[in-house]
Amino acid sequence: AGPAQEEGSAQALEAARQELAASQTSLHLAEARADQAAHALEGARGELAASQAALGQSQAAKEDAVKEASRATGALGEAEQKAKGLQDALDRAEQELQSAREELGRLRAG
Repeated sequence: AGPAQEEGSAQALEAARQELAASQTSLHLAEARADQAAHALEGARGELAASQAALGQSQAAKEDAVKEASRATGALGEAEQKAKGLQDALDRAEQELQSAREELGRLRAG
């Protein structure tokens, strides 16, 4: 092995070392990007869980509102029936009062 061959081997070894250093740098950068992506994914999972929880609460509130509206509709129907019954009773009482006045008028005239 002559000096030229040793020089070539030394240059090849140095080139290999530089390539290894560049590969290690690339690996570190890739690992850093992977960590960032993992953190972003974890954040997105947290946001998704929060959104799902909010959606569940909204759905429950909607169901409660529908039930309450149904109860209110039922109560309104009952109130309308009572009002109709009272109006009918008032109409009958007015008719009876009118009949009594007419009868009283006939008795006074007769």
